[in-house]
Amino acid sequence: MFITVILPVFIALVFLSAALIFDGIKKDRTPKQHGMKLARRRFFRIAGAAVSYLGLVQTCIYGIFGLPNAIILFVGLYLFFVPELKLLAYKIFPNAAKPVMRAVWTFFFIGLTTALTLFGFLLSGQFNTPTGTEGTVVVLGAQVKGDVPSLSLATRINAAYDYLSAHPQTVCIATGGRAKGENITEAQCIRDELVKKGIDPERIICENEAVDTDTNMEYSAKIIEDLGLDKNIVIVTESYHQFRSSLYAKRYGLVPTSYSSHSPFALQSASWVREMLGLVKFAVKK
Repeated sequence: MFITVILPVFIALVFLSAALIFDGIKKDRTPKQHGMKLARRRFFRIAGAAVSYLGLVQTCIYGIFGLPNAIILFVGLYLFFVPELKLLAYKIFPNAAKPVMRAVWTFFFIGLTTALTLFGFLLSGQFNTPTGTEGTVVVLGAQVKGDVPSLSLATRINAAYDYLSAHPQTVCIATGGRAKGENITEAQCIRDELVKKGIDPERIICENEAVDTDTNMEYSAKIIEDLGLDKNIVIVTESYHQFRSSLYAKRYGLVPTSYSSHSPFALQSASWVREMLGLVKFAVKK
């Protein structure tokens, strides 16, 4: 209860309090601080607090921190402290402050435009839904904590179970190798959990070597080719992961559709950023 409800609320209140303190609700409200100038300042406070909150919640609740979280926190703190950074720039570089700030904001808006474009691509991936005629389900692996599926992997397993139960004629490839801290491969974990739920183990094929989305699809495509399975596949993974997964599937001659699992909102902010970075990597490697 504390971790999932009270802690996020506490973090939000801390940011709100900081915004009020920094913004002052100060009494030195000269005419310059009124109107649009004051509105802009408070907009940045709220935007910065909201973005930072998204980065902190995942770290505080799930103990996950990496480059995507760092990017979110950097952007959030930058927005939150824009008024102070602007004043600091004018004090340190009185003659060059304007061009410096213009360059910073130009870079920021180029980054924002790029991020929104990538977000649009990622969002489109979840709408390529199955027709029901696909013969092969491909469940992408995620972290295993010892022998237990992580929250992300558990949602994928649940989604795979729903689809396999509704389409008893389909077979399933569980794909994912064994990373540090995992006692079994991700594929084995997926298989074990699906069997526990009642799926016939004869319908599940394990691919135990893949280390990323690229090799998930490469090795799954080889299994499909070797066993003569249907190349029309249903990819089971989170919605934000579908677009990039489909790109890799097409690279290896598969015809993908998307059946999305849904991880908790607190996990998604950094995941969307990670997927944007993954799209850039895909484009560069291509």
